[in-house]
Amino acid sequence: MHCKPSLALFEPICLDELNACARMMTRVDRKYLLTGNEARELLASLPQSTRILEINGRFLQHYRTSYLDSSSWGSYFTAAFKRRRRYKVRMRDYVDSGIAFLEVKTRGPRGTTVKERVPIKVEEAYGDRIPQRLEPWLAQTLEARRVDVGAEVGALRPTLRNEYWRATFKPEGEGRVTVDSDLRWHSSRGGHLEGLDLVFVETKSGARPSVVDRQLWAMGLRPQKVSKFGTGLAVMHPELPSNKWRRAMQTFEAARVSADVGADIAAPVE
Repeated sequence: MHCKPSLALFEPICLDELNACARMMTRVDRKYLLTGNEARELLASLPQSTRILEINGRFLQHYRTSYLDSSSWGSYFTAAFKRRRRYKVRMRDYVDSGIAFLEVKTRGPRGTTVKERVPIKVEEAYGDRIPQRLEPWLAQTLEARRVDVGAEVGALRPTLRNEYWRATFKPEGEGRVTVDSDLRWHSSRGGHLEGLDLVFVETKSGARPSVVDRQLWAMGLRPQKVSKFGTGLAVMHPELPSNKWRRAMQTFEAARVSADVGADIAAPVE
């Protein structure tokens, strides 16, 4: 679902200005799953004062991400079982910006999400492990957050590759909003998922809901427990524990049927 004609209605904001007013490295995330039509309705309802991120003349930014995990699915299981010290390690290529980062996401106090990152070369984002020179940084970062990965950080390997196109909005007040469309997943252990009538909307704010949260609620939509990493793997690998994402998986399946993308996508366990 690309909404480019609608995106041009918003006043642009550059990345430096957005980061200056709403970098949101520590924040409360609220995630929503929408159909393409619902996403278009949401964009049409946003206040005229809402601004949209523009990078190199583009309102849609292409993201490619490799999520890393241990051979025993350590990161996945900490998320599936809602462990307090859950974590994600990923290498992300911000394609349109020509930059890439090794990123770590952990849980902070009172349900906040903490993201820490360090630059890497773009080609390193597609490697079969994190850059060796950054293993000490990753180990120290996880230790500081009191996270035990259950393996040497050098043993982490790409488990899931994901890509999508993102529009980022700055509404009035605190926070920012991302709208991700044309999502695709590839599992290193077999599995491929794409073509769904599905849009990820994520609000990133403080403890108070944003104006966009309130608009989504007015549309009858509520936050869901969903993760591009965890839910994507759960849909492609029904043998994995996935009760946390059961509602989201049902939405994935409905989006699969709506898009009629074929039978090569594994259906969630009933």
